[in-house]
Amino acid sequence: MQRRVRLFVFAGVGLIVLLYIVLHLINISALPVFADEAIYIRWAQLILDDVQRYWLFALNDGKTPLFVWSIVPALAVLRDQLEAARLVSIGIGLLQVLAMGWLTSLTVKRKSAILWSMLLTTVLPIWFFYHRMALMDGLLTLWFTLALGMILWFAK
Repeated sequence: MQRRVRLFVFAGVGLIVLLYIVLHLINISALPVFADEAIYIRWAQLILDDVQRYWLFALNDGKTPLFVWSIVPALAVLRDQLEAARLVSIGIGLLQVLAMGWLTSLTVKRKSAILWSMLLTTVLPIWFFYHRMALMDGLLTLWFTLALGMILWFAK
């Protein structure tokens, strides 16, 4: 019985991850570029052009540079810069979906609740919007979710 439950959860997580990837990659460039996206992409371009000079350029605006740093390798590989930045954000969103499943597993022991939390993180409009746009908010939320999960994990 325990093996069947694990197989069900594993298959459910796999289907949710597949659903997330398909839903978020469709028409990734359909939305016009947002002003903040353009700023972050420009900062990543500056870092790509001259690392020593612009490595901490994002700190001039009071923002943490981790998101901009994570865009740099994608810009080096992909030709379309908007798609590259949005792919990074989609990857961060996928990590958010998995982190929500982990956080739910720390608080609720029902396997269906874990799958529901992951599914809702995949399809709810606010999550869907922020995971498709190259914005720092998705990474901030991921770090907050991981920090909350670590607090609960250490408390147990």
